[in-house]
Amino acid sequence: MTLTRRALLQLAGLATLPALVHADEATVTRWTDALLQRALQDPPRFFTADERALVRTIADGILPRTDTPGALDVGVPAFVEIIAGEWMEAKDRDEFRAGLAALDQRTLALYGARWPDLDPVQRDGELQWGENGFDGTTPAKRAYRRLKGLV
Repeated sequence: MTLTRRALLQLAGLATLPALVHADEATVTRWTDALLQRALQDPPRFFTADERALVRTIADGILPRTDTPGALDVGVPAFVEIIAGEWMEAKDRDEFRAGLAALDQRTLALYGARWPDLDPVQRDGELQWGENGFDGTTPAKRAYRRLKGLV
């Protein structure tokens, strides 16, 4: 059996879980900060350009910059890309990708434009749609909720 980089990272991550369960808040914060720094410095290239633009746009809508940093300021899109590309199981990754495509298809059908090209009113409407009533059978809604959880 060959040990891949992905498997090694997953094992290393699993090895840290017992320590994190008993860790104080400062330790967990340092671990999270290290992961975010990696995301900012070395973002993986898992998403297509369209997927990356979609994730960036939705993340910015969920957590916009105000008087405090927003999702784009702290590297959330790169963090999501690391989680999707390196930590999700293949089945979950495929479902997430299909859901992202369904989100884009939804806006194309409704507005004739992809998420990044929506005007602010349309984006707000789509964010509201994502927040209202969970329909677990809708791939777009599942992807939105998963993305929101990662943001």
